[in-house]
Amino acid sequence: MDINKCWVNYTQALKHSIIEGFLETNNAFEKYGVDGSQSGTTANLILLYNNSIICSNVGDSRAVIYSHIEEGWIYNILSRDHNPYLNDEKERILSHNGRIARKLGKNGKECGPLRIYENNKKSPGLQLLDQLATKKLLL
Repeated sequence: MDINKCWVNYTQALKHSIIEGFLETNNAFEKYGVDGSQSGTTANLILLYNNSIICSNVGDSRAVIYSHIEEGWIYNILSRDHNPYLNDEKERILSHNGRIARKLGKNGKECGPLRIYENNKKSPGLQLLDQLATKKLLL
């Protein structure tokens, strides 16, 4: 049995399951009438499997693991934020018919952080789960 082929099949199934989990969660919010139109999304999922760490994230959150060694503490960044301030994320948003802008305040002036909109809508909310970031580290 080719262990690398098994790992590829496993990670593909895992990625699919994680994306489905995010989408099912979103659908449940909608089903129960939760208005998330002004809300952002952020999540980190960490899986320990066969001396490996698999980290998946969505949104502008970051997972970091700290380890203690003789010299003190060290850290590894496990995930990368997904936000419109990063050029590749900006390109991905725009290529999915998205628009990036700040919210307009009551005075008509822009305020707050950049938000992601569908091109023709006034409230934020563009789903971009097709390129969910996944990273594997060997322990």
